[in-house]
Amino acid sequence: MNATFGIPDTASALGMALLVALIILVLVVLALKNMVIFKMSMRNTMRRPSQTLLIISGLMLSTVLITTSLVMGNTVNYSLEVSQLPQVGNLDEGISKQTSVVHADIPYFSANEVQRMSAMLLANPQVDQVAGAIMTPQQSIPLFDETTQQVSAENAVLAGR
Repeated sequence: MNATFGIPDTASALGMALLVALIILVLVVLALKNMVIFKMSMRNTMRRPSQTLLIISGLMLSTVLITTSLVMGNTVNYSLEVSQLPQVGNLDEGISKQTSVVHADIPYFSANEVQRMSAMLLANPQVDQVAGAIMTPQQSIPLFDETTQQVSAENAVLAGR
């Protein structure tokens, strides 16, 4: 994974580094322009070290939580791609049936259509192999696991021969 939210990691790291540098520069300029406010803020941090420590700890903890959630999301996506895509196998072309208003309840090819299309495709010398598969549409399908007695609500089903 080299991108987070579609932005390349190097570009986002460079952008964040520039943003942090800009914020530090603005803070230094403001501190030099308003020495009284800077001295007051430093005095408060020295007077209440426990409050300062709590604020810094809270900021660090929130940063860790956000970073961890982003890293976990990328790790889970990568793990799913690595484990699931090889199970599907290589696919160069896919043929699906478009549902019409008349036959909206039959989104699959009949056995005769599959045999006719398979024979036609295999007659082409550029076609190496033809395999049939049933894939679920975009919506999820609930499944019941009889061994664990649990129901899983969001499943994608791929069946082939």
